Amino acid sequence: MSDTQLDRHFIAIRKRSVGELFDLTLAVMRTEGLRVLGWFCVFVLPLTLINHAVLTWLAESVFVLDVEEEAWPVMYFLGYVGLVALETPFASSLMMIYLGKRVFAADTQPTVPEVLIAWVEALPQLVVYTVFLLPLILIYDNLPEIVALERSPLFRGQKDQITTFRRLKNFHRDRFGEQFVMLLPLAIFCVILVPTLFAIVYYTFYLSYGQIDKNLQLFMAIVVPVVCWTVTLFLLVFHFLRYIDMRIEREGWDVELVFRAERSRMTGE
Repeated sequence: MSDTQLDRHFIAIRKRSVGELFDLTLAVMRTEGLRVLGWFCVFVLPLTLINHAVLTWLAESVFVLDVEEEAWPVMYFLGYVGLVALETPFASSLMMIYLGKRVFAADTQPTVPEVLIAWVEALPQLVVYTVFLLPLILIYDNLPEIVALERSPLFRGQKDQITTFRRLKNFHRDRFGEQFVMLLPLAIFCVILVPTLFAIVYYTFYLSYGQIDKNLQLFMAIVVPVVCWTVTLFLLVFHFLRYIDMRIEREGWDVELVFRAERSRMTGE
């Protein structure tokens, strides 16, 4: 990305309140929702099939539960939520890279090759940090964004070079309390969104197939993935925007971009 593009943003780079971030999340979903969903579904669709197969196998072979038992839907729901939590950091990587490139594409859409090439370049560290070192996300909540977008080296090649792990530590220093406080508005958002999604899917399924109890397994295989992944998608977009906001707050990123763009114009690059 050349510096001449750094003052042409799809999303204005400025400090925002939590309420403004939620408003911006809805605005991004309204304008970019289908493209964001498309990149998200590249991994989500196969994972949905895999998760269903794994959970039904566990229910039948490990926990020895029948679909008619009350414990079956509870086990399926809790298991699916756990799998989504484990899979999201890697599954969202393509979508995250698309959003990162879209910020600096005011008039054009990032192309598929651009996104895929950037993802392949980030893939080794994505595997390391979002698969093998996934528990780090409990401490460094912006781990997916930093690994996918900032491209710090995995190992230090020079004395003053900042590695990805050091970048994570620096970015999240003295942020534990803030991360905890941010859970409240996110929880309120989920309390509103989850019942709404559930009601929509429930009545759509009822009109299409009839009584839920007669098609419980099919119902759970539809409603749980739809609700879990849809809520996750909204939270991921919000989290990405919060990451931009944190860079502005902690690092003066908005000022840095202005100076870099102005330097580029003055030097004629």
